[in-house]
Amino acid sequence: MKGLETNVMVQVAIAVEDIEAVAKKIADIFNMEVPQIYDLHDSEEYGNYYKGNPTKAYCKLCYFHMGQLDLELLQPVGEPSNVRDFINENGGNGVQHISFNVKNIDEKVKYLESKGLELVSNGFFPGGKCAFLKFPEIGTEIELLEGSSSVKLD
Repeated sequence: MKGLETNVMVQVAIAVEDIEAVAKKIADIFNMEVPQIYDLHDSEEYGNYYKGNPTKAYCKLCYFHMGQLDLELLQPVGEPSNVRDFINENGGNGVQHISFNVKNIDEKVKYLESKGLELVSNGFFPGGKCAFLKFPEIGTEIELLEGSSSVKLD
């Protein structure tokens, strides 16, 4: 394996305290419709793990389709959560992760861990799996997505 075997970014995700207000502001600035905001509770279809342990924390989220990639807004609900940690550690809203589609996600996680990145969260959703790894040198996390470039919401 040579690296992640991709360099195509599919999402930029911004952690926010108030998803409704931020979504309205972005829609206004870019003259777009406010996208549907989804409230992802823990269920059999969605599972969240924080530092290897199941967590009841989840996110409200929405996607703005911005050309070649999606702008994802995430509002954490409950703790513990890597998104809540990001907001707390950075004093507010900001770019929480960048996302890449990969094949063989478990292999890619091990590869990134061998490079010094820390797996902080992972989960599953209809159509795919995800893993979030802390990348301190760039001040954000990398999300690996396998099976889908976004959570299947409809």
